Amino acid sequence: LEASRQAIDSSGLSPEEIDLVVCATITPDTMVPCNASRLQGALGCRAIGAFDVSGACTGFIHALMIADQFIATGTCRNVLVVGTDVLS
Repeated sequence: LEASRQAIDSSGLSPEEIDLVVCATITPDTMVPCNASRLQGALGCRAIGAFDVSGACTGFIHALMIADQFIATGTCRNVLVVGTDVLS
């Protein structure tokens, strides 16, 4: 959450300008709601799409590729991509 806030602040955007949240994780806090939805609410984003991607080591790359496709097609302008895992 804190890293997401810092990323949004450093981008010069506000949470209301985010169009989609994609979270790459194989260790979500809960399965439902997903981490991305939890971030969306905690950040104060408007009602937007938010989903998790589970891909282990490549999950963050997959999330970036998904975000790129949403931007390239014009569906979204600003996508927050987050990678987070807690492994032992």
